[in-house]
Amino acid sequence: MISIVDLGLSNLGSLISSLSKINVETKVVSKPEELKKAKAIILPGVGAFVDGMRSLKNQNLINTLKNQVNKGVPILGICLGMQLLSENSEEFGICEGLGLIKGNVMKLPDVKNLRIPNMGWCDLFNNFESEITRNINDEDSFYFVHSYHLVCRDKSSQSSYINFGSHKITAIVEKNNIFGVQFHPEKSHDKGLKILSNFAEISKVVR
Repeated sequence: MISIVDLGLSNLGSLISSLSKINVETKVVSKPEELKKAKAIILPGVGAFVDGMRSLKNQNLINTLKNQVNKGVPILGICLGMQLLSENSEEFGICEGLGLIKGNVMKLPDVKNLRIPNMGWCDLFNNFESEITRNINDEDSFYFVHSYHLVCRDKSSQSSYINFGSHKITAIVEKNNIFGVQFHPEKSHDKGLKILSNFAEISKVVR
């Protein structure tokens, strides 16, 4: 079973439905005592970084989340959830993140003829082979909606990227049991399901 953290910032229905399609049971959690029992965690969310961190703080989840990850529990951050794994964000002023991935969240660079937010299908490119991108090839497309991006201080954490003009924008991060995707796998059809399936297999939660 995968525990999905409810930040109150996204509709979890499509994510739960996608995981059900690959035979993965889920439980939505919003309390520390629930999170302490998690064998694998997904941290989803949309919107502003500060709102995501405020939600985690108000639900008293920050320390429990860090403790679980430090104990080796696999975690997958999705969209805003991936950004929250970072050290901080510059969105609406500097806001401290979970600090699980070395890096900072910054606004997408200004690129002629490209709009912000970056919304739509983008081709993925892999920096190295990874369990989370097993059977995902260069130029497979995923659905993105974001105005900010995670700039990794440790480049070995950036396992995949998309091209935004001449800029390589982080699409997937990973470090040991920590994974994050900037795109929405639950909206990315078969390839998105494959990412979720890979995480489930990493977490050993497939029925």
